Amino acid sequence: MRIKLNDASWLALGGLLWLGVSCGKKPGPATAAGPETNVRPVVSAAPANPVVVPATAAADSAAVLEALTQAVRRYAVERQVRPRSLAEVVAAGYVSNLPAAPAGRRFEIDQRTSRVVLVNQ
Repeated sequence: MRIKLNDASWLALGGLLWLGVSCGKKPGPATAAGPETNVRPVVSAAPANPVVVPATAAADSAAVLEALTQAVRRYAVERQVRPRSLAEVVAAGYVSNLPAAPAGRRFEIDQRTSRVVLVNQ
């Protein structure tokens, strides 16, 4: 049994072969020396526009928590690592002003959801 291919079939077959060849990963300068390692990029500069946390009364802490959560998530995306504490985010310049937490409470990062929450001291 012999299969006869027309011009469109040859064109489609050539396209599939080209896609198969071009999808292969070619080693770049970072992988040419050896196997990949878990090296995180070094980000030394502070972000261009830190998150401004609203200076509100303790009753409206939802806006403060949302702004701090935004800063934590920006830190994680830009640095490709989750911060261990809110102090790390503030020290890196992702928060322009950190208001005081309500009496008897403190700000903390929920590591499971990457949200800033208030916890009892």
